[in-house]
This record gives sequence, structure tokens and C-alpha cells, in this order.
Amino acid sequence: MSFKMRLIPVAIMVVLLVASCAKQGYPSGGPKDVTPPAVVAMNPPDRTLNFTQKEFFIEFDEYVTVKDAENNILVSPPMKTKPEYTSKGHGIRVRLRDTLLPSSTYLFQFKSAIVDFTEGNPLPSLEYVFSTGDEIDSLSIMGSVHDAVTDEPRKEVLTVMAYSVTDNTVSDSLAMSEQPTYITRTNADGSFALNHIKPGHYHIVALEDVDKNMRLAATELMAFVDSLVPARLPTDSVPVAMRVSSTETQRQRITKSGFVAKGHIQIVTAAPMLAPKVEIDSAMWRLNAKRDTLNIWSYNELCDSARVVLSDTSGLADTLNLRFRERQSRRNMSQKQQQNKNFIHASKSGAFPYFDTLRLRFDTPVSRLHNADSAVTILNLSDSTKSVLGLTLRPDSLGATIGFVPQQGTSYDITVSPRTVADLYGHWNDTLNFKIQTSKAEDYGKIIVKFSADAPRFGTDFVVQLLDDKKNVVTEKRVAASETVTFNHLNPAKYGLRAIVDRNANGKWDAGDYLQRRQPEEVIYFEKQLELRANWDMEERFEL
Repeated sequence: MSFKMRLIPVAIMVVLLVASCAKQGYPSGGPKDVTPPAVVAMNPPDRTLNFTQKEFFIEFDEYVTVKDAENNILVSPPMKTKPEYTSKGHGIRVRLRDTLLPSSTYLFQFKSAIVDFTEGNPLPSLEYVFSTGDEIDSLSIMGSVHDAVTDEPRKEVLTVMAYSVTDNTVSDSLAMSEQPTYITRTNADGSFALNHIKPGHYHIVALEDVDKNMRLAATELMAFVDSLVPARLPTDSVPVAMRVSSTETQRQRITKSGFVAKGHIQIVTAAPMLAPKVEIDSAMWRLNAKRDTLNIWSYNELCDSARVVLSDTSGLADTLNLRFRERQSRRNMSQKQQQNKNFIHASKSGAFPYFDTLRLRFDTPVSRLHNADSAVTILNLSDSTKSVLGLTLRPDSLGATIGFVPQQGTSYDITVSPRTVADLYGHWNDTLNFKIQTSKAEDYGKIIVKFSADAPRFGTDFVVQLLDDKKNVVTEKRVAASETVTFNHLNPAKYGLRAIVDRNANGKWDAGDYLQRRQPEEVIYFEKQLELRANWDMEERFEL
């Protein structure tokens, strides 16, 4: 046996031994590591005085890395040149690249920024504090930020900024032009704490800060405190409350635009349009009931391109150059529309409220009627009586109204004769036929609200809104400081109430305005939920 051959068994044994050792070092299975990193040491130590170093190091009990420092690490007072964060073994090195302010306390907040290297378990919160002077500033300002309408925390994380004010004068555009003295961010519940700040009085502003520049922009959510807030010891701090809002002019934008079909353009906006101006050649347009969708019909049925100039006092000022795309148009049209695109047809669904007016709605504007006085035949399926009625054009030219007062709890078969209604392009309807079942008075409930408010405090104009269980507005009524309002014909359901303190008496809620130092109008919720049953009158007293 050669020397080389004698080594083979030994080599095999070494390989097996290494493999065995590898298995012992990395056992399979077992519970997953969910423990976040733990701090072992800080150099220089936390709360160091007369800090002059250019960097500091935080050591942990395992390998760590930094995750999304831009969003997860906050430095207060803010630095113009941001620090550099690097992972080094079991620690994080923070290199300071800005000149530190004299006699100032710096607070580094690591919010889920430090994670272990293997499993990515985050350390939920860590703070590192040092002072360039002889003491650590120990005062605080605490508070909360909630949505001005819903009174709930916003899902967005908001930046809270404090500006030191020495002469009790706050510049009109301070939050738009100056860097704040201190910053922090809101928690999930809307609370915040500005800690380790100097004695003094501060102007407090919260904003969305989408561009991370610590400046209030016209498109950002914002909230502010009316008066200057004194810094206090945490045990003596009086929480401040801010209501965040954004005006329609700030948030307004076009969210969707294009041809629905040849000759038909649709433009959708993020907020309702107030007084739109539309510039387009040879076309007519209409707003939907919510005022957030603009439909434009060209007088040329085959129009496949258009230039639309749209402006509105809600903040719109756009020029759109649109072209028809067949594939997109077919996606936007229902199957029935595609089958009947050369004809107009009625569309309705659901049970018909006995107290409502029977209307026909069409896909394109209606231009004229023919033999309208006897165009509609209505068969009462309960007693087989038949009525012949007329049609009248609706003022908005998008349909027609049937002059018909239905009975409660009755089924009807309704037929509209062919060639009765012509659309914008001269197309006549085919025979329209549909059945309806009317509701009964006992299917509904009624909520009576005896509203009253302290006029010297709240004024004399209010809007009382009835809400569904998701806080959507079902209906609303304008009221005075003392008035009884009745909400009729309500479906059995759970409802809520809220009152808008309508300071400017324009019949709607208005957001705040930082430049004008105007807070959003107050929204006050009724303290309990209302569970309405069918054929039931509910009476409640709502006092502000």
C-alpha cells in the first residue's frame, strides 16, 4: 500500500469529525430567537457632561445592525449635517459630523433602529443623552395629537417641533422657514414627549414632514398650539392637546383621469370640487353628487383626444392632454355598457323607498323626449291595475323623472316605450322594463335630537351629523344653538352623532390654517351610540 493510499482513511475520519462538529455548532430546530439586543456598554457613558468627542459607541450582547436610520433615529436638537451610523461587531458607532451647540443637551432616540444581525429582532426603544455643558437639561413638554374630525390618532407618524421664543412674538411663518429648537415624534396613540429641553417658552407645531426637512409645507398635515408652552419638570408637565388637519386646498389633487369611452372623459379628485371651471372644445360636463367626479361628454361621439384645462377654488389648476385607449376603456365599462354602447338604458337596483321620486338614470346626457306624456306604463302587481304616465327631463340632463307616487309595500312592473328618450348623440332608447318593490313606513326608524349649546362659548351656528358605525356621514342638518332636529326614514342600524361648531357659518367643517393662526373647527361627539330599530322613534338630548 502506498503512502498516499494509507492517508485516505485518515482523511475520511477528519471530514466526518468536522461534519460532526459543524452539527453540534448549528443545531437544527428549537425555538426561534425573538430576544432583542441588550446594551452592554456605552462609550462615553450615557449622560456624559462637557461632551467634546466626535463620536460615541454603543455595545450590545450580540451582532447588530442599523435599520432605516433616516426614519428610525431622531436627534434633538436637530443637526444640519446628520450623523453617520455604522455597525461594528457587537456595536453601533455614531460619528458626529456637525458642530455641537454650547451648553446644550443632546438626545438620540433609536426607535426600532437597532436590530440583531441574525433574526432582525428590533430593540423597541433606546435613548442616549449627553451635554456639552455642566448639566443635563431636564425639562419637558408633553401632549397628544389627534385627528380634528375623528378625534383618533392619525396613522401617520407626525413630527412635533418646539421653537424657543424669547420675546413672546411668533413669526407668522416660523414653522415654514426656521429649524426647530427641539423635535420628537408621535407614538401610535398620538402621544409625544419633548424631553431634556432648556427652561423657556416654546411654540409647538406638529406636521407630517413627508420630505423630512423639518419645514411645514402647504401639502402637509399640521397642528399647532395657540399659546406659548412653558417647559416644566416631567412631574409638573401639563399635557397640551393638538388637533391635526389639512384643508381641501392643501390636499386637493386629481387622482384619476382619462377616457371612459370615445367621447366620454372622467376626472376624479381627492376632495370635492367647489366651483370648477372647465375649458374644453365642444363639450358639456357634469359633477356627481359628491362633487369629486367630473364627467365630460364631447359633442363629437368619436372624439378620442382632448385638452382639458381644469381649475377650482379647492386648489386645482391642471392642464390634461388625454387620449383614448381601447383596452383601458373596456376595463372601465361594464359588460352591459359594452353590449349597449350605441343605446341609452336605465339603471337601478335595490328596494325602492316609498317616499322617494322614481327617476331614470342614463349613461349619457339626455337631449330630448318623444311622446313623453304617455311613455311609461306602470302595472300594479298587487291588484293588476295599470297606469300610463309621463316623463320629464331632469335639470341636470342626465336622466328623466316619472310623475308617480307609489303605494307602500307594493310591487310594480314598469315599462318605458322605445324611442322615447334620445341622448346627446341622437341615439334612442330601446324598450326599458324593470320591477320594483316599495318599502313601508314601518321599515324605518326616526331619531329626534334636542340640540342645545352654550352660545357665548360656541357661537350660534352648528352642523349636526348622523353617522354610521364607521363614522361615515349618513345625513346632516344645520342648526342653531337651541333647536330640535329630526332624522326621518332611517334604516335599522347603529348610529352616532357629532356636532361641528360652525364658526364661519358656511355649513361645513373647516380645517386649520397655520399662516392665519386659525384652528380647525371643533367637532364634538355625542357620548353614546344609538341603536335604532324598525318602526321606532328615538329621542336624545345633545348638549354642548
